[in-house]
Formats: sequence, C-alpha cells, structure tokens
Amino acid sequence: MKKSRKEKSIKIIDIDVPMFGMIIQIYAGKDIYDFIEWIQTEHGTTLCLDESEMEVDGLTVDMAQLGVDGFVPIFLRNFKKRLAKDHIMAIGLLSHEALHATKMICESRGIPFNTENDEVIAYMQEHIIEEALKKLGFSWRKYVRRS
Repeated sequence: MKKSRKEKSIKIIDIDVPMFGMIIQIYAGKDIYDFIEWIQTEHGTTLCLDESEMEVDGLTVDMAQLGVDGFVPIFLRNFKKRLAKDHIMAIGLLSHEALHATKMICESRGIPFNTENDEVIAYMQEHIIEEALKKLGFSWRKYVRRS
C-alpha cells in the first residue's frame, strides 16, 4: 500500500531513555494540528493549545500534566527540510526542545532540575540530540572539512 503525500512528510521517531523509563517521541511534520490529533490518537488525551502556540516551530508536551506517564512528545515543524537547508538552525531548535524534554523527565522522576544535577541533565540532553540526529539520518561528514 502506498503512503499518501501527507504521511510521507511526517516522521515519528522514538528515543528511549531507559534509566528513567521514558520514551521521547519526536514528531517531525508540517502541521501542528496533525500533531495534536496524533497525541489524541496515540495517547488518548486531548491537548489544548492557545493561539500563539499554533505557529511555533517546536513544541514539547508535558504528558505528566495530562495524566500520561512515560512519554514526552516533541513537535518539530518541517525538521528534515530544515536540517537539509540550515543544519545549524535546525540543531538549535532540536537542542531547545531537548532541554524542555530533559526538564520534564527529571521533574517527573523527582530529580530537581538544578545545578546539583547538571551532569544528569547534560548527559540526557546529549543523548536526546545524538539519537534524534542519528535516527533522522543526519551526518556531520558532509560538513567537516578535511585538511
């Protein structure tokens, strides 16, 4: 069965954070309305956003506040295209949302998000970014100059 054009433009990847029993789900797509629908279908909960949040390029959802444990969904608008066009901006967006996800995971597991836990925070954010880039097929090789 052929995928529709809409389905081809959406990429969903899972990143395990086994130490904390969590999964980060990155939804790389074009339409935040589809992301909201996906959260409802996938997790059986309704996500209500205000008007200003509908135009964002990235959004991380605190599912614990919605009564769902174990998942942190991240929306990245047109991420694969952004990554190909302007990898620095795209990685900045991913890093921004990865920090929100890291904070949500720490807080949901009773780990204060503060300087006393900066190594845990740094390693988790690094893991999220590395896994996301790897699963999205990004390679630094084409950007590194050889002498």
